[in-house]
Amino acid sequence: MPVYGAQSVNNITGKWPETSHVRGQQVCSCHSAAQTSATSTPLTVTYSDEPAPSESDSSLSICAEFSTSVDECVSPSLAGKAVALQQPQLALSFVMASFPCYFKLIESRVPITWIDYIATQPSSNKSSFDWAVRCMTTTYLGSLHNDTRYLDEGRMYYFRSLRNLSKLLSDPHTAESDEALSTVIILGVFEMHVYTSLEGWNHHARGLRTLMQLRGPRMHEDGFGYNLYLACRNTLVTAALVSGEACFLEQPGWQQLSKDLATKSARNPNSSVLEDIAERAFREVVKLPGFVKRIRGLGSLPAKAQSCERSALFRIVLATRAAMNGIYTEFKIAASSTRAGYKSYADFVGPVPRDFFDKFANLTIRGIQSGLLLLNYLVILLNPSQQSAAELEIRDIMRSIQVKELPLCDDHGGKSSPCLLPVFHCGFRGKNWA
Repeated sequence: MPVYGAQSVNNITGKWPETSHVRGQQVCSCHSAAQTSATSTPLTVTYSDEPAPSESDSSLSICAEFSTSVDECVSPSLAGKAVALQQPQLALSFVMASFPCYFKLIESRVPITWIDYIATQPSSNKSSFDWAVRCMTTTYLGSLHNDTRYLDEGRMYYFRSLRNLSKLLSDPHTAESDEALSTVIILGVFEMHVYTSLEGWNHHARGLRTLMQLRGPRMHEDGFGYNLYLACRNTLVTAALVSGEACFLEQPGWQQLSKDLATKSARNPNSSVLEDIAERAFREVVKLPGFVKRIRGLGSLPAKAQSCERSALFRIVLATRAAMNGIYTEFKIAASSTRAGYKSYADFVGPVPRDFFDKFANLTIRGIQSGLLLLNYLVILLNPSQQSAAELEIRDIMRSIQVKELPLCDDHGGKSSPCLLPVFHCGFRGKNWA
């Protein structure tokens, strides 16, 4: 039954085309007011004054416009159920076109994948998560087939998801739910692809930060919360760098969560030593936004206090750089050893296909290099006498990037999300990977 019209959606594969970005009326994304506890004033969400579609509007207007099938004319509810049943498959197609490396690498690590979670959630006009998923999949179809009708409908679903999300966040009990956090993550992904405004993704990132702090580390130790933590932590680090704030993930409780999850992952028979090394790299990189903020604040300190703070910060940055250099070398050796076991005439057979392993290794190397570059620039700012040595290391890193020190495959191709450290997205929007 052609629910979406002439284009079949049961076997969608492909990538986001060049025309995937929609520029139009500015929409202000949701962001949550900062909270100190679950019992404090309810979270609030703001969005544009443009009225969102009312509940009386048909949730299947896209079907009514696109299709003239007998089933939809006789029984609209049947068409609605068909659309709902197709969402997991459409979501899988979108994920494999946009986050293939991330999805395949954590598929065996997490108890519940995104596709499993989407499949188990009931379809409802009152569900912010359901509208967010439809927003994402409909926009993906519109971009894939260059059809503005899907894109417009995706924006309508975006408004509906925002409206229902505001109801979730107004209740302290549901504000901490997996549904609320997963909805914000999906809407943030939508902004990264469509960017209704230049700061749209950052507004969602601020709401994401508030929800994560409200939930605390313990809600991400298991279940779908584990997956949510892995999915959003990269955006949180990037947003902290962009906004000039320290990232809360460097706090002891969140650092311990990373260590505990790495220990749990190591017990998995499908785990790889590379995952543990990359996790240790993440625990170092998450400190960088805090270093940047502290250096920016040096100018406001008295001379004596500034000198003491500069010396202490310089020692910490040097220690972090040394740790990152050690991780960098360790990862390259481990990646080379793993790759040496491949047979040139056969594809790698194992829990992670060779194609995904190669891309993961490339992105991890590139991300660690990005972190080392930033650390060397911080060293120069803190102690100009170290400029010559730091610039030498910077040139070595840039040279390895230019010659592709690990020429495994294409990197992440195409445009990426606003992410300064691509390692921890494990292949965001790999245009040539679909």
